[in-house]
Amino acid sequence: MDWEISILQAVHEWRNPFLDAVFHLSNRVGRGEWIAVFIVIGIWRHWSNREKAWAVFWPVAGITNLLIIKGLKAAISRQRPNLWGEWDIHVDPGSMPSGHAVAATFFLLILAFYWTARAPRLKALIWTIAILGMTWVDLGRLYFGVHWPTDVMAGAALGAIFALIARFTVLNRPVFGLNRAGIVKTNEPVSTAGEADTQVDG
Repeated sequence: MDWEISILQAVHEWRNPFLDAVFHLSNRVGRGEWIAVFIVIGIWRHWSNREKAWAVFWPVAGITNLLIIKGLKAAISRQRPNLWGEWDIHVDPGSMPSGHAVAATFFLLILAFYWTARAPRLKALIWTIAILGMTWVDLGRLYFGVHWPTDVMAGAALGAIFALIARFTVLNRPVFGLNRAGIVKTNEPVSTAGEADTQVDG
């Protein structure tokens, strides 16, 4: 616990108006109501693109994550750190795990899987954005002192585990357009060399 207090105190020394604004935003986008908005936008986009499986996946994944996070918080019942009095942001009961860290890691990893399959040439950029996004949200929870470092670490680990389970089970089905190499699957038949020769001879 002492080392966790030391980390929170060190991060607290960064406090300034600019970073307050930066991390206030990260805390907002990680809240349930904002995630719900993003999910609705995702549903609309995927449905418009005839990606119905994805349109169903996002709300199911969001609700499942929420229920697991709430259940773990209630079961563990860890108190949040309170080193500097009242928190500057709204917080829900329970500290372990960080719901923001779970959600940010899970959704950003799934989005990275999705976009690297569709734009493989941008793979490095996509993963850089995903990692920066996760770091931004995680640091925000420590910056305002609303979580212990181990809460955030546990949340990030759970989010990654959930994302990997989803990726190699549900999302590994052809209907989601991903395969193990991260390449989009299509319903178009692939011509073999023999078929190509036959077509040429004809």
